Amino acid sequence: MASPGSYAAISPRRRADRFIDLGATVHDLVTGQSVEIGLKKSQGGTTWHSGVSSSPGLVFSWQAPSCGSSGSPSCGSGNGPELAVLNLAAVQG
Repeated sequence: MASPGSYAAISPRRRADRFIDLGATVHDLVTGQSVEIGLKKSQGGTTWHSGVSSSPGLVFSWQAPSCGSSGSPSCGSGNGPELAVLNLAAVQG
């Protein structure tokens, strides 16, 4: 299972017959566009989650980058970390 994605894409995974999960990048075969996902780590890797499932999920989440200066909390009003979310099921095109 590939729920945490803090690794290089050894074998790309197709999601919903349209998207290719390349690790830190998701490529849309319909539009030809790609998007980088995940929280950047100092060693050059990224961290993201995509739920626990036997088939590739369509929702990615990762800790959102902080607002303002480094080390400051994220922009939300809650006490916990904010998440950035990519829902591939909502992508039109």
